[in-house]
Amino acid sequence: MVVAGPEGEVTFRVTEVEDVPVEDFATVADEIYRADGPSGLVLMTCGDWNGEAFESTVIVRAEAA
Repeated sequence: MVVAGPEGEVTFRVTEVEDVPVEDFATVADEIYRADGPSGLVLMTCGDWNGEAFESTVIVRAEAA
């Protein structure tokens, strides 16, 4: 995927797609919201709609290609 910003474009390669149950999100939150380590891209969206609530979070991780 290509992300365009004010300084140009960066191409990312998806490295992982994970479906995390809502009750387990805390186990991955520190990694997602970290302030150190290599740069990357994390996209999150709601998943597994049961008709009343979303039961999971779909997490897509990518690194600069």
